Amino acid sequence: MPQVARGDTHGRRVGFGRTALVCGASSGIGRSLSEVLAAEGFDVLLLARRKQHLVELADQLAGRFAVQARPIVADLADPATPGRIVAELTDSGQHVDFLVNNAGYTLTGRFDELDWEEHERHLRVMALAPVEMTHRLVPAMVREGWGRIITVSSIAGMFTGTPMSTLYGGEKALLQRFRESIDAELKEFGIRCTVSVPGFTDTPLAQSGVADESRDWLYRAVIMSPERVARQAYNAVMAGRPQVVHGLHHRAIALAVQMAPQRVRRAISNSIAGMHA
Repeated sequence: MPQVARGDTHGRRVGFGRTALVCGASSGIGRSLSEVLAAEGFDVLLLARRKQHLVELADQLAGRFAVQARPIVADLADPATPGRIVAELTDSGQHVDFLVNNAGYTLTGRFDELDWEEHERHLRVMALAPVEMTHRLVPAMVREGWGRIITVSSIAGMFTGTPMSTLYGGEKALLQRFRESIDAELKEFGIRCTVSVPGFTDTPLAQSGVADESRDWLYRAVIMSPERVARQAYNAVMAGRPQVVHGLHHRAIALAVQMAPQRVRRAISNSIAGMHA
């Protein structure tokens, strides 16, 4: 594929000559973001654990959008994965211009009844890996003078806590504060960082964490498509917005949670936790 100077698309799609790395690309919001990025002309590196899903997606994106699409099968719960992936990309001369941190999964149960190893894996995938991937890839973006980073968080990061999914809210809150901080630090170098804050979204992760009876009314009333969330997240980072809460109803919930007294916020969190019972 012919190359152009970074930052100069000569009327082509904005991603022409640039590469995006999508962590958690095999389904849900990550898959939809991969499609948005390919449609915008980015070559895409698709990272997840499920090889078949990645290979099928890579073939689909390459065929539909005439971009290069490469599957990377890896487990971000392994502490060695971020360093290994970035080293392999560096050795092959591959530069990442656009990073999407989206990998995640649910871990439901009472805190003390789950093994520590389960908690540690969850912390690594949901919090440590996104921070480390960002730390390892940002220096090259600074040198190039251009970069975009989307980290997918959750409206749960605005609650007081997430009972029966004990670490989840804290992990998501960490990502929100982290992303807002580095956006302020790095924008002078041509790098913009956006935290995507979805609420109820029609993804396998959400479906695995919500009880069937909840889907009969509230869930169906507020559910958003991953395609819509992905496009809004992409538009937000390209516009230089450090945060986007998806959907008017989710923005209303976020405002209510932030403004309400703590006892009310706790009651909301506990009520939503009941949907995961």
